[in-house]
Amino acid sequence: MFRVGILTVSDKGYRGEREDTTHLAIREALEGGPFEVAAYEIVPDEPPLIKKVIRLWADREGLDLILTNGGTGLAPRDKTPEATRELLDKEVPGLAELMRLKGLAKTPMAALSRGLAGVRG
Repeated sequence: MFRVGILTVSDKGYRGEREDTTHLAIREALEGGPFEVAAYEIVPDEPPLIKKVIRLWADREGLDLILTNGGTGLAPRDKTPEATRELLDKEVPGLAELMRLKGLAKTPMAALSRGLAGVRG
């Protein structure tokens, strides 16, 4: 089993002004695979908090996979890719390209995602 962390980055979700349903969709996508969701958290669009959780889960908790969602758009507070990039040992751009390609089947807005993928440790 791969131990997975799901990190939602959302100011409104963190403040309780919006229900986080994205983590449910991620959990559903992982069903049937060799995955166990071992951690889940919502943080505001603040790079220090994003990095803190990723470091904790990767370095201390030893999670095998960390999936972030939110904060990948073009708004001024969307900083998830920048925060994540600082923590990666290597980027794997092909994975992010595949995610955008799959997203395009549902919405043309997927092309505006700045999501990235990579390896830490």
